[in-house]
Amino acid sequence: MEEVTQLRKKVMTMSTKENLTKKAQDAQLVFEQLVTRYGINPVPTNFIADPSKKELFENYSASNMLFSGPVGENLTGKRDDGIAKLFQEEKILQSAGIAGVLAASSSVASEIAALRGADISKAETYCDLAFAGMQAIRLFVADTTGKEFEKVRLGSAISVNNAFNGIFFKYKTADNRDFSYHVYYQSQQVNLAKALGTKKPSAEYNTLTIPEDIVVH
Repeated sequence: MEEVTQLRKKVMTMSTKENLTKKAQDAQLVFEQLVTRYGINPVPTNFIADPSKKELFENYSASNMLFSGPVGENLTGKRDDGIAKLFQEEKILQSAGIAGVLAASSSVASEIAALRGADISKAETYCDLAFAGMQAIRLFVADTTGKEFEKVRLGSAISVNNAFNGIFFKYKTADNRDFSYHVYYQSQQVNLAKALGTKKPSAEYNTLTIPEDIVVH
């Protein structure tokens, strides 16, 4: 039985390693495209595919509660789903895209430092794919220590939770596809409502009006 368990762990690790390696390769392509397109002078850049980060993240998830109360328990549960996705195959670039952008930004920062007289001859970037991907679920993995901070973060986390599940303002398009009308900021929602030509002001859309909105649209 122990041998079977160890074999399963080995298979899981190999799968995780392969997925992270592919993401690292994709991140390299994104990075190269960005430095070419925007004329960035790149510093030596290394993308790290470390499968041990999976266990590290899972241990953290089990020991740190994001928010207090039932809402906290629900949102923290979503953290597990998010962490699992970080180590799975990506059909649409997420971790790789973020890593490529972060790495390119690091090269830009080095360029700015050089303009200010800094010696960047030994500058080098190391970008961990797992930590880069975590930016996509940062509100789920964040820790809170103050009530005011927690209050603001809670609202943001709920918005991201809606987007994460793809259930926010969902309608059918003319060609019968699902469309999720979700944005993180009110200003974005105003622009989206204007572009869509919705039948009521954007400010009147919220989670409580979803059933009515679906009927209207």
